[in-house]
Amino acid sequence: MTPLDWDKFTTLPGSPRDNFELLCRGAVTHAYARYGKFIALAQQPGVEFHLDIDQPDCPLGQPGRCFGWQTKWWDIPSGRAIGVGRRSDVEDSLRKTEKHFPGISDFVLWTRHPLTAATRRGSTACPPR
Repeated sequence: MTPLDWDKFTTLPGSPRDNFELLCRGAVTHAYARYGKFIALAQQPGVEFHLDIDQPDCPLGQPGRCFGWQTKWWDIPSGRAIGVGRRSDVEDSLRKTEKHFPGISDFVLWTRHPLTAATRRGSTACPPR
């Protein structure tokens, strides 16, 4: 598969942050919404959208699992650590998710570049697999 050209992506009308969220939401909706209740509310705290799986054979997991996605458009180059401020923002999203959506079993942080190994090692939100 050809990688997404982020330079072209940033020239689209609208903000890259909003467009990235729409891109991620569209991909999840297309691939997984048929496996459960997909919810995306405006200004939803913690996660931008979530999927409560209620159908068998979902590639993400079995019924009863609930995935919540937080999208982050960070204008930093690939291979650079996210830093204290961005980490704090992610931790805030996790706390809000736990408070407002306690049924979410899987928190997914979606960024345009993979997190660095050091960032993943130092995070309880994104343990290395």
